[in-house]
Amino acid sequence: MFLVVWDSGEIKEIDQIVYFSISMFQLTVGHFGCFKARLSHLLSVPAPSAVEAPRIIWCHLVSNKEQSSHQETPNMNYMVVFPAPADREKVKSCLSDLGEMSNSFKQVLNAGMEQLVATVTPRIRPVLDTVATISYELSEAEYAENELNDPWVRKLLHAVETNASWLQPVMTSDNYDLFVHLVIDFIVKRLEVIMMQKRFSQLGGLQLDRDARMLVSHFSSMSNKTVRDKFARLTQMATILNLEKVSEILDFWGENSGPMTWRLTPAEVRRVLGLRIDFKPEAIAALKL
Repeated sequence: MFLVVWDSGEIKEIDQIVYFSISMFQLTVGHFGCFKARLSHLLSVPAPSAVEAPRIIWCHLVSNKEQSSHQETPNMNYMVVFPAPADREKVKSCLSDLGEMSNSFKQVLNAGMEQLVATVTPRIRPVLDTVATISYELSEAEYAENELNDPWVRKLLHAVETNASWLQPVMTSDNYDLFVHLVIDFIVKRLEVIMMQKRFSQLGGLQLDRDARMLVSHFSSMSNKTVRDKFARLTQMATILNLEKVSEILDFWGENSGPMTWRLTPAEVRRVLGLRIDFKPEAIAALKL
């Protein structure tokens, strides 16, 4: 706990410092726009060796923005005492300006991070697109074969590692976590679309569950923050597709859900049940969800 006492003259000096800080922030954002424009064509070059250097520069840029957003956040953990109410109001105004500056830095950071992710995802998408050709109408022999020779998950994770992990040393921990989670968002969104277009046997549902577990395990090792919630919808799809019979969903739904929070709507649950080749449409329609 700190006790700070400032007089009116010092208040004026603080006001000038804050005004200067805001001006410098505006100048920084202007430079950021110019810098982004110059890098845009470099970031789109397909060869990894050609994009590595500008991406490193980009990472340093967004890292600086992330650190600035923390530094400019007003520290409210100390008591500031001023002799005059007018001075106190002026300080409150200054702190408010600093808070707005912090938010602006965060917006710049997010925009920069999304731009960085956009240079990586095109290199991952071709592997994701091959998932559309993988069958999940599996026999016992096919399921056993997939256990020995994984059809796509390891290839996807290799593509992610190749195009993402080398960025970790040049980014702050928080920025790298944000980057990884944005990549996960891209992957999961695409996988959900692909899986909703497939047909499944029960063993195919078990295969999807195994695939989802592998993804969660690997991405958990890449991030300091939990990633399990990112895969919740995909995991719940696998749970549904692995059921013995249609009515078994009621053992996991509503009051029987226990600690599970369903991310799928009743309509989506019915749609996923309809992907099973052995579930009858009339049994699905009769469910009361």
